[in-house]
Amino acid sequence: MKSKNELRKIITAQCLNFDSLYYENAAKLLLQMAKPLLLSANKIAIYHANINEIKLDFLIDFAIKQGKKLFQPISYYNSKIMRFNGYDKNNSKIFYSNNYELKDEIQWYNLDLIFLPLIAIDKLGHRIGKGGGYYDTTLSGILEKKVRPILCGVGFDCQLVNKIPNDEWDIPLDYFLSEKQLIKF
Repeated sequence: MKSKNELRKIITAQCLNFDSLYYENAAKLLLQMAKPLLLSANKIAIYHANINEIKLDFLIDFAIKQGKKLFQPISYYNSKIMRFNGYDKNNSKIFYSNNYELKDEIQWYNLDLIFLPLIAIDKLGHRIGKGGGYYDTTLSGILEKKVRPILCGVGFDCQLVNKIPNDEWDIPLDYFLSEKQLIKF
């Protein structure tokens, strides 16, 4: 089995170099696939997509029109713990100095749904992110919660692979959302 770093390189080279039209169409299709989850949740964590990630703009606009409350992750420079602050369309910054005060914070366990970016995901819901460990660190202990947010990884359909290595601290996801499907694990 390939290592996480090898898979990051392979997936990035094989399927994360689409043309701009594909990215635009994928973002529209993503919304259609996401509607069942969006309609069943009220407090939703999103993220600002980076280069080579499906943009969540259509999904975000739909959620706002439906009256959903959106939050985005932030982290302090010296911490692996993410906090969730009210969504700001004009601020995609993630890292802040230690004296930055959140204005509209929610604890992760009070969210209904968390969308997570990924590099790869397997058919059991194991996710490979960029390697920083921010989501796994923040959400440690989630599996012991009786009531907890739904975890949904977001990526292109080609990022779904048969099997990836996982460590004991890796948190399996509940769903995978792509431009072609919504899979429940």
